[in-house]
Amino acid sequence: LAEKETEAARLVGEKAELEGRIKDLAAERDTLAGKVKDLESRPCSSGTAPDADELVIDPNGEYRGFTRAALVSRIFELEGQQLDAAKSRFDNAVAQLMVLNPGVDLVVEGASELKEVQDGVIVSPAVEED
Repeated sequence: LAEKETEAARLVGEKAELEGRIKDLAAERDTLAGKVKDLESRPCSSGTAPDADELVIDPNGEYRGFTRAALVSRIFELEGQQLDAAKSRFDNAVAQLMVLNPGVDLVVEGASELKEVQDGVIVSPAVEED
């Protein structure tokens, strides 16, 4: 009989302890549920939303997911395409001048799509510093 009373007392104590833990866990659950509800009601601000400057530069979001390396690579690709386009336009202008002046031996040596005329002399443009 003493063993059963001891066991009953232990179980009553354990029950009280578990009820206390349940109460604490329920309070923590309610607190966390409140935080979740609060966070869900806020507008999403994960840092990936474009700011106003980005929307002006990239309105369609074409480059939104790009890494820095991918963006640098894309810049170099576009610069190469611009140079190719400039060379094509330059070669076309030279060809037109030769057609328009068939009797003239047109000298094109030293001319380049990358050069410009300053004070009557063909020069390479000054390097722009950032």
